[in-house]
Amino acid sequence: QSKVYDGRACSIPGVDPTVNINFDNAKAACTAKGAGWHLMTNWEWAAVALWCLKNGFQPRGNTNYGRSHEATYETGTRVDNVAPGTTSGTGRTLTGSGPASWRHNNTFNGIADLVGNIWEWQDGLKVIDGMIYMPTDNNYNLAEASWPSAGIGIDNVSSVPVFTTNVTNKTNTQIYKTWKDLTKKEGDTFEDSVLKMLMQAAIIPITIGGGSYIAAPNGRFYLNTFGERIARRGGNRNDAADTGLFALTLTNPRSNVYMLDGFRPAFIG
Repeated sequence: QSKVYDGRACSIPGVDPTVNINFDNAKAACTAKGAGWHLMTNWEWAAVALWCLKNGFQPRGNTNYGRSHEATYETGTRVDNVAPGTTSGTGRTLTGSGPASWRHNNTFNGIADLVGNIWEWQDGLKVIDGMIYMPTDNNYNLAEASWPSAGIGIDNVSSVPVFTTNVTNKTNTQIYKTWKDLTKKEGDTFEDSVLKMLMQAAIIPITIGGGSYIAAPNGRFYLNTFGERIARRGGNRNDAADTGLFALTLTNPRSNVYMLDGFRPAFIG
């Protein structure tokens, strides 16, 4: 997770990650580093998440005020120097200060803190009035105005998010469901290529396409179907079982700043 120094996003261990930053400023701090640098995209996140699932390991993280809610003996160093599990204070942990199980491959050379601690802004994925807009591959340089509609959205049906080709209930309220249990609207038919793309992007669970998982993907899905909402992933320091590699929230506008919202830079040479 990123710390901003002199306007540039730096991914280094042992620091308090930058929070209270909106989507556009997070993206600018990444691109300020030069060619190839960018805000981590949803395609990149999905690649890591699906790799972990295929290899039989989903990392834990700071999901209970400095410790894992699943394994409370797993702790990181809190930025406020308060004992893990204490519900007062910030509850954030220093980057990379947790055990190997808080990294994507369960070793210390893995990607740290993907689960919990802070929600992470993602480039390349948003909804407008519930309809999904995203590049069709990991083209992080594609202007946002050129992101195509996927032709599939998420509707609010009795306060439950469901995938659909036609969003009709645009309500300014948060709805949610466990990600692995998401379904599509009854009677809707999706084009196979689009469905496959959204499954590969870890937006739609493969169960909607008739597949099954060896292990259930962890995380909860959150949605607001009114206006433009930018993706964040992973969960924060007190989301407990709602966190996970597949946790995805499409509730915040790009201007939102919050003490548990941060980001991560990525690089392609």
